[in-house]
Amino acid sequence: MRKLLFASLITFAAGHLAGATWPAVMRSQASYRLVSPISKARTYLVIRLLDGTPAYRLTCGSHDTTIDKFNFSGDFECQLQTIPADYKRFSTLLTEDMKQSKDWESRASFSAPEVEPPCDRIPDFGALRTFRLRGMRLTLELSHITFKNERQFLRLQSFYFKARVEADPAATRPIAQPPVIDPKWKELPCTISQTVRVHFSH
Repeated sequence: MRKLLFASLITFAAGHLAGATWPAVMRSQASYRLVSPISKARTYLVIRLLDGTPAYRLTCGSHDTTIDKFNFSGDFECQLQTIPADYKRFSTLLTEDMKQSKDWESRASFSAPEVEPPCDRIPDFGALRTFRLRGMRLTLELSHITFKNERQFLRLQSFYFKARVEADPAATRPIAQPPVIDPKWKELPCTISQTVRVHFSH
């Protein structure tokens, strides 16, 4: 009986969290010009609630940087965490996996081949990516990108980075909602993602 009650409580808690009503966030954005590799991870956007309380921080870096308990990957990766940070369940809230086990398991990790034309045009997997979670819509965008070859690998050399956030009451998941894209994007000579499962519409 105790085991059944405990299991029911876990199921209720998980369902409640997934359908939670989250505090509304303040609309904001930030823009930067960056040169890769990023020598040190730093916070690029603090997301505040409507009363001004700092609620989340967007921190970005590259594959050779680490901050707190998070190891950045790719040419450029962003991590979203609460303020104060809570690593008990997710190292980044931008993951789509409720059983996340690796820091790089999110669409917030950008590699040069993913943002090189024509791959940069793929919605949510190219140069413009949207994340819906916790009552907000967060958009990460890379533009004016220049590339370089490094040991026969294509790398980012410089780019403009813009982060935008706005309220989205319909985004009730505690972590990012997986996007669904048109199967037509399979026709491009691109590896759409190496970090998350890609969902295609029927």
